[in-house]
Amino acid sequence: MLKRREIFSIFTSKNKKEILILPPYNNDRSLFDKICKECNQACKEACKVSSKIYQEGIIWQKDGKPYIDFTTRGCTLCQECAKACEYDVLKVQEEPNWNIKFSIDVLKCLSHQKTMCFTCKDVCQSITGKKNVIAFVGMFYPKIEKDCIGCGFCVSACPTYAITWSER
Repeated sequence: MLKRREIFSIFTSKNKKEILILPPYNNDRSLFDKICKECNQACKEACKVSSKIYQEGIIWQKDGKPYIDFTTRGCTLCQECAKACEYDVLKVQEEPNWNIKFSIDVLKCLSHQKTMCFTCKDVCQSITGKKNVIAFVGMFYPKIEKDCIGCGFCVSACPTYAITWSER
């Protein structure tokens, strides 16, 4: 038996397939399916060790493939996962190569609902030296700029989970 709230979710859900966020610094995404299932997950351990102050890394494993979980924090882009990769699935490179891009769900965003919230902008960090990649048009309309590096710190900081991602 469905509960009242679940009845409306039937009409609003879009049967979205889950997108696994792959670790940065990859060029050939097909290698994740071919090689990572045979690996000892050195990238996961390297992430865990490099994030001493956070207790845990953000690389996890699902069906033998590593993936990023931005729900606790973002990626510092330290490149330790790429350095630890024994099979060259991840390679050290200057710019990260994410399989996703971020956007803001205007229906969930507090600022778009005329509530002053600058949480995403406050935590936005850009290791490339570019600042304010989350720009506000006026006071209430945040927009993620093209030069976003995809660190994901805004995802865990957003109180309403309005920062979403889609496949690149």
